Amino acid sequence: MFLHRLEPYFCATRFGITALAMVWLFASSAFAEEKPLTVTVVDQKGQSIEDAVIVAATKSLSTKPASALSAIMDQQDKQFHPRVLVVNTGTQVSFPNSDNIRHHVYSFSEPKHFEIKLYADAPNEPVTFDTPCVVVLGCNIHDKMVGYIFVSDSTNFSKTTTLGQATLTSSSERPNKLQIWHPLL
Repeated sequence: MFLHRLEPYFCATRFGITALAMVWLFASSAFAEEKPLTVTVVDQKGQSIEDAVIVAATKSLSTKPASALSAIMDQQDKQFHPRVLVVNTGTQVSFPNSDNIRHHVYSFSEPKHFEIKLYADAPNEPVTFDTPCVVVLGCNIHDKMVGYIFVSDSTNFSKTTTLGQATLTSSSERPNKLQIWHPLL
């Protein structure tokens, strides 16, 4: 019954992405003992899933001061790097262009619409992401350029590696929800 209640957070039957739900059974003891929690995300065939976002949400969300938060979403080889960027609410994201061609970055995602018109090098101002959401990025010049910014109120989040693993830090407060997100979900 316990795993059945967690199923919506771990499974997406449409794309067959599954997180190993058994890790949740050990989560409360890991957090209670101040140990990091490692989550492994695999598909139906047991293959590792890269770029899945894992968030340990607690009732009292604590965010870092906005002035201390910054991140970079670069553009290299006509792609966003990283493909998935995970940031805390209030983070200012810079969009340098490491390609030797110009890009035109935009997002029509709610609640963060923005546009950085055709540019080379780096735009003058970063973009502040002040609302929890998933922002899909595109380039008006290169249609195959797609990137994602996952904005979270929780400070305890991680993104899976090529091995499908993400490590969450320990917390004095046990998480009341473990969430998973991936672009294909």
